Amino acid sequence: MGTGTSKFSGDTLDIKFVGRDDELKSVELLLNQQKTVGIHGMKRIGKSRFLTELYRSERDSGTLCIFKDFEMDNTLSPCQLYKWFRDMFTLSGCHEGLADFISKFSGERIACGACTNCLQGKLCLHRREYINQAINCLTENLHSCNKKIIMFFDNIDKLIESDLKESFSRLIDDISKNCSNVSIVFCPCDIISVPKSFERICLGPLEKVDILQIIHLMTETLNESVGESTQGWEHKEDSCYSEHETSAHLFEKENEYFTPGNRECMEEIASLCSGHPAAAILASSLLTEDCGLLTPAELIEMIKTIRSKVHHPGDSLLTGNTGK
Repeated sequence: MGTGTSKFSGDTLDIKFVGRDDELKSVELLLNQQKTVGIHGMKRIGKSRFLTELYRSERDSGTLCIFKDFEMDNTLSPCQLYKWFRDMFTLSGCHEGLADFISKFSGERIACGACTNCLQGKLCLHRREYINQAINCLTENLHSCNKKIIMFFDNIDKLIESDLKESFSRLIDDISKNCSNVSIVFCPCDIISVPKSFERICLGPLEKVDILQIIHLMTETLNESVGESTQGWEHKEDSCYSEHETSAHLFEKENEYFTPGNRECMEEIASLCSGHPAAAILASSLLTEDCGLLTPAELIEMIKTIRSKVHHPGDSLLTGNTGK
């Protein structure tokens, strides 16, 4: 229900995307069949990055793609709702529909402007009715559009946990049923948020070799390329890594951390990350911060100590508990 930029989207990514080739191919196949796909998985498993890579791949192939991250949006704001719909019309090229939408909501707010709550700057009592009108207008225009469009919605949990849940579900349903030219990919955390009528792709923990690749990129490759272009990390064909290969080639004498003598420690650090890419990035930063005051062996002991002291559910990447 909108467009915008993810905190990870755009051309600012400088770490190669690893370990999700099979899932990417599966989703791309479903999108070619005009399916609606829900990407789910535990917190910090890499859903936002996966969605961003998928968006970039489809965009670069020439498909009209619309990306929206709801994480920082105020779901209670009538002005924010108006902007979501206006941007959807604009980026999908439905200019006549945009003019119709503006004529119906001339006050640049999805609100009636007349009820007691509106007059006091609060949540409009009739907002659901107005959202439904906006959804109808958008769906009708997308249906008549002759372009192939893919919509990417990230962090929809914020909508699902708000009073917009019903409206957002209706938007997804209406577009999926009535707009054969439009495909949708969205990311919640919980599989419960993905209706059974939609396709489901679960992102599980990465393989240890993939975690090692991330740590290698963070501790060796990026250190060597400070101040240089990072364009090469974004494209698989330019990378020194390939799917399903072993980690032996990562360990070389001239490396700072990935030396043959450190191999056992670095592999144990990767194991302690439990397949979570964000944990790998955090572990890498702990190794390299303050000019590398921590040795790999010291980092292992620190992680083990932290884990031994955690006696309740938490959200720490290095405790092995990443929440739900």
